[in-house]
This record gives sequence, C-alpha cells and structure tokens, in this order.
Amino acid sequence: MKKTTIPKKEIEEIYVEVEPDEPKEKAESGKPKHNSDLRNTIIFLIVILVITASAYLIYLKIFLPLKNPKTPETVVTDNYTYKNYEFKKINSLWTTDVQVGSRLITIWLHNGAREVWPIEIIGYLNTSFDEGPVYITFDPRDENREQIALAAGELGLNIVNGIDREVIGACARNETEACIDRLIVTCDSEDKSVIYLQNANTTWVQFENNCIIVRGNGPELLKATDKLILYWYGIVPKEGKLLNSDAVQVTRGTNPKQ
Repeated sequence: MKKTTIPKKEIEEIYVEVEPDEPKEKAESGKPKHNSDLRNTIIFLIVILVITASAYLIYLKIFLPLKNPKTPETVVTDNYTYKNYEFKKINSLWTTDVQVGSRLITIWLHNGAREVWPIEIIGYLNTSFDEGPVYITFDPRDENREQIALAAGELGLNIVNGIDREVIGACARNETEACIDRLIVTCDSEDKSVIYLQNANTTWVQFENNCIIVRGNGPELLKATDKLILYWYGIVPKEGKLLNSDAVQVTRGTNPKQ
C-alpha cells in the first residue's frame, strides 16, 4: 500500500489541535472584520493533510508520548483494566496494547474503553466495505471543525496502521476553497467505502451498507470515533451496555516507576 510522506517540518506545523476561532477584528469603522472563509480553508486543509499523512510519522511525532527533560519519568494519571486490556492515561491520551495479526501495536486515543462503551453502534455493513481505500468525508458547513480534524486524524492513523487500509480525504460538499480539488463523497457513493464525520447533538455510530456515520457534538464526536476504533480492534462490543464480563478495574494516579 502506497503511503504519503510529509516532511517532518510540515508535520510539526500542521498536526496540532486547531486553535479556537480568533476574536473578530474591528475595522477602522468599528464594524467587525470577518475572516471566516480564510479560517475555514485553513481548517479544512489541516483535516485533509492529517488524514493523508504518513501514519508512521504521525505516530512518532504526535501519538508517541514526548519526553519532557524536566519530568524524566512517565506519569500515568489514570489507569484501569477493561477485559484483558490495560488502559493508561499519559499526556492527556489513553493508550493500550492490542494484537493485530502477528503484531503487537500500541494505540493512542483521546478516550478509552470505559469512556466510550455506552455509545451504540447500530446497523450493518456490506462486505464490500472491506475492499479498497476508505474515504473519510465531512460537511464543510459543520461546526466544531477542530473536533472533526482530531477525529479524522485518529481514524486515519488507526485505519492505516491497525487495519492496513489506504485512507483518502474527501468532502461531502464543494462549498469551500479547500474542497474545490477534493473528491465529493457521501453515503450515496455506492462504489466507495465511506466514513462520514458529522457534528450533531446525538452521539452514535451507524453502519449503513457501504457507509459508517459517526455523529457527536464537540468532544462527543471524538468519543464516537474512538468507540468505532476500539470496536474494530475487537476491544468493545457494538452494544451500549456494560456486560458482566466487561468488568472494569480502576486504579487512579499510578506511576508505574514508583
């Protein structure tokens, strides 16, 4: 599978949490000066670059916990065991090890199994979803685009690194400059495997033929995304209920080097 390689300097520049919208600047006349078109373009470019970047470089630069010379020891601020998986919270991200074929890989997410298990995954996919590249798409009119960017980044990394599928960034509408040269892909694109990220007041994941719809508002969109990822790895079930066999053992504030 061919992967896109982005220079290290560019990775450092583009893959950061998108800053909140800047305050509206005041023109000399005292009226607000709107820069929404430029801001939207930058955000959408970040989304597209993130989900088409080399998974290896993203992993090394972003998801691998950085060593701080002032705090040489890795501090685990929270941890628990879900089934046979130990989840640890390090540098605001949750991590666990999972067996993928003959490989043992470490995954990094904003939410662990305990945080996402109540979310429902409903519906079923066609077998054709397992073929070809995966298109991650979004509506450029949606709000909370910084959360969409983060969700797209986590999906892209885990699809490439954990599921070994090619990822292609797309748009659901051609309404911004950043979407002009992108494929327009929706759940109606029957010849493609699609993941549609949507900002919504309800939080759930829906399987529908060749399309997966991931919905949530703000941080809830990331939770729904991580639920999908953990389900793909076989860690959590589709149902949004805690089974007796899914008991969670929690230990807080543990430093493994103590």
